[in-house]
Amino acid sequence: MKKLLALIILLGLLAFNISADGIAIKDDAYLLSESEKYQLEEKIDSYKRQYQIDFVIYTTNEYYAGDVRYAAADYYDYNGYRSEGVLLYINMANREYFVLTTGDNTIYRITDYAIEKMNDGLGDRLSDGDYFKAMNHYLDSIAYYLDFYNETHSPYDYNNHKTQSEKLNDALLFSGIIAAAVTLIFTVIMVSQLKSIKAQRNASAYSVNGRSFLKADITKSRDMFLYRTVTRVPIPKPNDSSHGGSSTFHGSSGISHGGGGGRF
Repeated sequence: MKKLLALIILLGLLAFNISADGIAIKDDAYLLSESEKYQLEEKIDSYKRQYQIDFVIYTTNEYYAGDVRYAAADYYDYNGYRSEGVLLYINMANREYFVLTTGDNTIYRITDYAIEKMNDGLGDRLSDGDYFKAMNHYLDSIAYYLDFYNETHSPYDYNNHKTQSEKLNDALLFSGIIAAAVTLIFTVIMVSQLKSIKAQRNASAYSVNGRSFLKADITKSRDMFLYRTVTRVPIPKPNDSSHGGSSTFHGSSGISHGGGGGRF
């Protein structure tokens, strides 16, 4: 009897741990083969141990009438996942997806800008039907942003990132500024050395053997338009909507979430 009771308690604890940890991949839309699902689960298990947050993928064929971000939030909040984690929600009926972030630390590290950049490739892969590649892109992008924070102690944001092309452009701009400064200095030095150039006060300086090459014959006068004044008024640029950081919303549970998504 005692052994049976101990076994029941043990099974209960195991069931609690499974539900508390949540299911890494719930593919209700059947987008993955068994082999693909296994590969993704292996990667998720590795990332969960490395970053200590939940990585979740949920696909569905059920149409959702409201904003899908609330469907994503409710799935995460009511299925036993950790207080820190990310979820890729794919709704095949709506043809919409949403990347959900949960927990203060995760929301801070995975900014709106980071999700926007990730979704550029995510939406394209989903549109092409490359669901396995899309899910790998989601997992690897989140890992990259978390590594970026660990290395720089700042989140990947619109004012805190440099791609290789941007670094090259910065280098070229700096080189251009240096070249222009050197040219200006050289020009100033050359002009200052031209001491023989003087303003002449009479026309005799322009004569040879008393014969002037300049004659003043003013018989007519007329007004000539030589210059004009242009007043330039700068046109204000549209307000920059890039504010950085992460915007949040609350699911039906009252828990705060961040994230972003789109259609495919």
